Amino acid sequence: GCAGQPHTTIRGAGHFLQEDRGPELATVVADWVRSP
Repeated sequence: GCAGQPHTTIRGAGHFLQEDRGPELATVVADWVRSP
């Protein structure tokens, strides 16, 4: 599950999050993948 994981809200994006805020989404995902 996601218990204990940070939850991030990316503001200013609509349904197509990857198009509206792609670089910010990529940073959040990359940071999560690198986390222990």
